[in-house]
Amino acid sequence: MIKSFLQLNTIFISILIESLPFVLIGVFIAGIIQMFATEEMIEK
Repeated sequence: MIKSFLQLNTIFISILIESLPFVLIGVFIAGIIQMFATEEMIEK
């Protein structure tokens, strides 16, 4: 029981760590778009 919980915990944490760079890249790109793109540009 404890072993399966530790395996689940390890898999969950590894997925989070592997996805973190992509999340950060998305946040930075969204921030840059929000800073430089106006609503008129997005509506077109």
